[in-house]
Amino acid sequence: MSLKNPRGDMYPFVDWLWNPIRGRCQHDCSYCYVKRIVKRFRREQAEPHLVETELRANLGRFGVIFVCSGCDLFASDILDEYIIEVVAHTQRFPDNIYLLQTKNPQRIVSSSFGISSGLHQICTTVETNRWVPGVMGKAPPTSLRALAMARLAEQGYVTSITVEPIIDFDLEKMLQLIRMTKARQVNIGADSGKNNLPEPPKEKILELIAELEKFTQVVQKKNLGRLTT
Repeated sequence: MSLKNPRGDMYPFVDWLWNPIRGRCQHDCSYCYVKRIVKRFRREQAEPHLVETELRANLGRFGVIFVCSGCDLFASDILDEYIIEVVAHTQRFPDNIYLLQTKNPQRIVSSSFGISSGLHQICTTVETNRWVPGVMGKAPPTSLRALAMARLAEQGYVTSITVEPIIDFDLEKMLQLIRMTKARQVNIGADSGKNNLPEPPKEKILELIAELEKFTQVVQKKNLGRLTT
């Protein structure tokens, strides 16, 4: 399958999706769009596995490629050798930018897997500063994600944050978490799957955006319009 065009509510700045690792995500977040697709087609999700044919994919040049958009490359049950092989393949095509988004950035801190600060950009999700276990499943708390991202920024990696699906938050604590990460960009989006999440009111979202724009770039995804218009 190799490179695929982004569809739906994907980031507007992403040119291609590449999913060399597929299967069930350990984090089991309630709003996961992959789980929704699997349920719709009445399929069973396999255990995480490397699709070795993807390691022959031509990743081209001058694109922004979201690696493993359908799972979490750095979830704790993904084998080290899988990660190393995926990262090594991206290095064969050094004229792209590779977006590595994970809810377990601490794993990158612990072992870089050959990730390059000039080639790979690291993103984590911070839906809220609060812990909402019924929504976040087995993913690490957002406070731990932010702390790991701060360490990665200190190591010279380009970091970004995604606030999607946005969940009700405490403004000052939320801003403190995001400042900590030194994120060069913050992407904000709403739930697109009718998951009945505890969402913040319009005024609170607009205040968050206004405060974020004082120290970083903010990208508002189209689906955020449902909450802000």
